[in-house]
Amino acid sequence: MKNDAWPTFSFTEMLNPPDGWATGAAILSTYSADLVVVVTALLALTGCDLENRRTGSRVELVKAIEALRGKVCVLAQTGRVTIPNTPRPILKLLDKFVRMVDADENVSSWHPKVALMRFRNIEDAADHQWRVWFGSRNLTRATNWEAGLVLASRSDGKGQHIEGLAGVGAAFAARANLTTLTARSVLRDLAKLTWECPPGSDVHRVDLLGPGLLQGFPKPPPIQSACL
Repeated sequence: MKNDAWPTFSFTEMLNPPDGWATGAAILSTYSADLVVVVTALLALTGCDLENRRTGSRVELVKAIEALRGKVCVLAQTGRVTIPNTPRPILKLLDKFVRMVDADENVSSWHPKVALMRFRNIEDAADHQWRVWFGSRNLTRATNWEAGLVLASRSDGKGQHIEGLAGVGAAFAARANLTTLTARSVLRDLAKLTWECPPGSDVHRVDLLGPGLLQGFPKPPPIQSACL
């Protein structure tokens, strides 16, 4: 997927598959989650346009759950998933989509906010596109400003090679445990791809930090002085 003028996405638009494509599999990672927002994410992954309305219909939600069952996983910190005060029977079906990540918050927590999506061509199921989002937004109803970076795959080799991205994708897939998106297949597929980045940006490396993983932050590049 190539964009001559890189668009600005809202979060739900970012989850929408491109025209002519459908979501084949997706992993969303968050520290905290609100089940109502998880529902919104599922609707967006099926292509629902939610920009000009507050919620999708019940019929759209049922169709989304059926279409994405076994294909989507939301990873969230244990104890940080909010259930609405008003009981909604359909939300019980979300147990199949949400997987808790245990972490002792006295020491550490599960904190990455990531969306990893594989789209399939509706006319050719063997043809795939990938989209990856890294950002600051939890799957909650917070209204504060958030930042995010969207990367879109290219199979022609003309995009940027991003070191570590395949390994990060495989790490999320291993935790999500989806039969449709195994860690081995993610590692293999992402390693073959280059990535379209927003104009003016270069992404050199991506790492997942935490207990049992890499520790610490990368060193920033040296500041270059300029004469004005």
